[in-house]
Amino acid sequence: DKQLVDDLHDAVTTINAGLYSIPIKMPFTAYGKAHKARRKFNSLITQEIHRRTKLKHPNSQAGSENSSSYSSTHELSQRNDVLQRLMMEEDCGRLSRARLLDLFVSYMFAAVDTTSSLLSHCLEFASENYEVVARIRDECQGNPVWDFDSENIEASYFEHCSRKQLPYTHVAIMELLRFARIVTVNTRETVKEFTFFSRSGTEVTLPRGTLIALHFGYSMKNSDRFLHPEKVEPERFLRDRCEDRDNPSYCPFGYGNRACIGKPIALLEARIFMALLSNYIVLLKEKPNWKVSPAKVPEGGLHVRLVSRQGASQDTSLL
Repeated sequence: DKQLVDDLHDAVTTINAGLYSIPIKMPFTAYGKAHKARRKFNSLITQEIHRRTKLKHPNSQAGSENSSSYSSTHELSQRNDVLQRLMMEEDCGRLSRARLLDLFVSYMFAAVDTTSSLLSHCLEFASENYEVVARIRDECQGNPVWDFDSENIEASYFEHCSRKQLPYTHVAIMELLRFARIVTVNTRETVKEFTFFSRSGTEVTLPRGTLIALHFGYSMKNSDRFLHPEKVEPERFLRDRCEDRDNPSYCPFGYGNRACIGKPIALLEARIFMALLSNYIVLLKEKPNWKVSPAKVPEGGLHVRLVSRQGASQDTSLL
């Protein structure tokens, strides 16, 4: 298992290094090495699935192999990892092998680091926006004074509930995500020829098969879509303005039918964490140095001091 973990870690590291590289598929380029590592990653997981399948259905033979059979079955029964759960779904006929591999790869690259990145950005946001966090605290203590918009077609059921129950907390998290840009870039490939007009009015035609990079940092600070995009204003998402309504430029989780499937759980995590943080003044030892891996994470970790707001009220130097 340790060897498998080490090999998977090496493959993932190589893939991450090629994620935002120039797409030149040569053996010596980061992009070419990433493609090779992706094939290696798939091969390692396929081998592990075959190994576990053999453990689950050992040959029934008399004698000393009975103890080996018991040991194999016991090993599987003790496992509770993502791969084992996906294999259980495959056994029930709810997943094909190809779909199992696809889901596991998606989990590795969409779920790893994104939670730690989100919580790290929550800490940085709280350290820089004292008044915003104070309003979150007031709301969480039962003093809501904000309205919410219920007509946003992009909002999920969870988001509707969150906006209704803790509207300011929710829009503060939305504004946090607009600035954080946890995933900075995504790519898509055109499936047919596509023509559009640039901001200068120039007609641009992209042929089928063109690789497109979507820059979320530019998108979510687009002055055509957001009023005062450089300012932290959670109120931009409340009823009077609701700048996320029908606005594909606001896309921390993507947009439309292909938006991130983990969006509800990520918002729930942020909501709970910000509610807890609102009881403290957050002091960072130093400004984090963000690296892309593939989500933005603080290099070397985040060194934080938490001071109770209740105690800090006696020390004006912290306010």
